[in-house]
Amino acid sequence: MIIDNDNRVLIINVTKKIILILIAMLDTTEELMLRIAAKRGNVGASRDDLYKELRAGIAYADLENYVKELEQKGYVTIDWLGTYDFVITITPAGRELLT
Repeated sequence: MIIDNDNRVLIINVTKKIILILIAMLDTTEELMLRIAAKRGNVGASRDDLYKELRAGIAYADLENYVKELEQKGYVTIDWLGTYDFVITITPAGRELLT
């Protein structure tokens, strides 16, 4: 298949927009997770709480990656209750980010 210059530019522009949407979705998911944890206060938000409130077809591995990334940034602490079960609690830095 041969792609002319006009179509090449269109493909590049659409790809850029898709990347920006995906970045916004990532930021939104992390922010929602922080808001869920903040709402739970000192009790924290369990894995099941996050699944219920996010209401998205998010895979466990992706959920765990989001949580670990938030912990690395200092926004939450993770208490592991088992291999696949955890509770996150928002930190002061996480609360500050939401304000």
